[in-house]
Amino acid sequence: MTKVEINNIDFSPSGMRLSVGNGTSNLKNGNSDYFESTDVDEYRSVSFTGEIDVNTTNYLRFTFIKTASGNVSNQRFDFHNNGSIKVTLEKEQKPDLGHTFTSITTSGNVLTATCTSTDADHNTLYGGAGHHYTLTLSAADGMAEPSRPVNATITPAVSDFNEDTQLGATCTVEYAPQGTSQGSSSWTTSAPYTVGNYTARATVRINSTDYVLTANFSVIEGHYITNNNPLQLSVNKTGGAMAGEDVTVTFTPQMGESVATLTVTGDNTNLSLSSGITDNHDNTYTFAMPNENVTLGATFTFPMNADNFAQDGDTYTIKNTEGWNYFCQRMKYDANLDGFSGKTIELAANITASTMAGTVHPFKGTFDGKGKMLTFNHTAAAMYSAPFQNTNGATICNLHVAGLIKGSVYSYLGGLVGSAEGNLTIRDCRVSTLISSTNSSNVGIGGIVGYVHYTTYDEYCKIVGCVFDGLIYNSEYSGSTYGCGGFVGCLSLYARVELTDCLFLHGQYDNNNGKCELWWGNENDKNSTFL
Repeated sequence: MTKVEINNIDFSPSGMRLSVGNGTSNLKNGNSDYFESTDVDEYRSVSFTGEIDVNTTNYLRFTFIKTASGNVSNQRFDFHNNGSIKVTLEKEQKPDLGHTFTSITTSGNVLTATCTSTDADHNTLYGGAGHHYTLTLSAADGMAEPSRPVNATITPAVSDFNEDTQLGATCTVEYAPQGTSQGSSSWTTSAPYTVGNYTARATVRINSTDYVLTANFSVIEGHYITNNNPLQLSVNKTGGAMAGEDVTVTFTPQMGESVATLTVTGDNTNLSLSSGITDNHDNTYTFAMPNENVTLGATFTFPMNADNFAQDGDTYTIKNTEGWNYFCQRMKYDANLDGFSGKTIELAANITASTMAGTVHPFKGTFDGKGKMLTFNHTAAAMYSAPFQNTNGATICNLHVAGLIKGSVYSYLGGLVGSAEGNLTIRDCRVSTLISSTNSSNVGIGGIVGYVHYTTYDEYCKIVGCVFDGLIYNSEYSGSTYGCGGFVGCLSLYARVELTDCLFLHGQYDNNNGKCELWWGNENDKNSTFL
């Protein structure tokens, strides 16, 4: 017994005590063994709590005791309306005798341990007689991939099975080609990863007896998905998929764009949103993996604000800083633009910006500055930092660039272009940019181009009618940074650069305000060079 509640009683006058117990121990009224009467004529309630054993011998007792000065001649213990006594009992639980497993059987890939206990309380505790526990060997088909063997699994975990059954089971899982005899030495604990049909065998040992489970599975040749738009699209089968497997494509817009078309193509595959690809209307799409390698492609519809960035056929106009940022982002996220290849970008106003163009996809078009100034202020976080970080076959003309590039320890920075591949033509441009470095080594910083790469024979970098009157300097140390050029910082072997009608004006900053100007050599006027 744990609680006795007495409600709505008149226990008066003072001089009496009530205790509740079993004859040897009492429940408690707070910290007291008693509930005392009072001279106040009112109805009260009291609770006795604790833990005492009651049975036919030690039955529940309500005991009244007179105090030394008490007068019992007119004592009352009356129940008012709805007065009651409520007793809380908890049935004593006898110890569980535990499972009795005399029946352990196997069938294919399942082991079943059945409890044969006849103890009623035990069976009630575990949901009835004949309750059982299982171990299941599962082996699903998987894709052939050396880095990912196809493993079978045991469920539940053997440790959980033992916790439930106390059987102390152990388990070893082995593999062999289908048809291998049980006694063959071909069984191995190494899971297969090459194409073929296999059997997984789990040997479960319980009380010195071995129980064998088996499951057949196949390692199947898988196929791969080439994702042409990894910035916006992701697939759940990055390591490839087996024919018929469901593939989920998730679309994550980067600048408010929407999916216009989605395709999955291969030698014998041509899926689209209208045929084979399901739009789940939550920015996810699904298709069944074809039995070949495929390419995931997409086109997007991008929002455009003509007040910032306008299009007229193959000519685009940047009108302000927001338009420059849109130009940079559109080139980054719209792979189908191919870096504005075959397109012309015009600058309609002097602007100030810090975002680099050509960070993911190189700029391949024509940029006409129309004689305007781009003030480019940027703190480098990577090599090739420049207004145009990467170009491939680009033309840049009629542009004046100024501002500050804080280069930190990064190499191959450029006042206009960071990394140039393919033919690059820079014409009628002026670069007045300040480029700083704290790298005490060969940094290959160029006043106009950081690095000219050689990719194909007879490709070139042509710089025509250009002026560099900026400054390349080490903001911290004198004579420790080198490998810089007024026009080009570094050329790869066999790269070709042509300078025509160009002017390099160094030392334009009144002793450079204490800065250490950097060319081939050490400080100002020491072995300066165009390249």
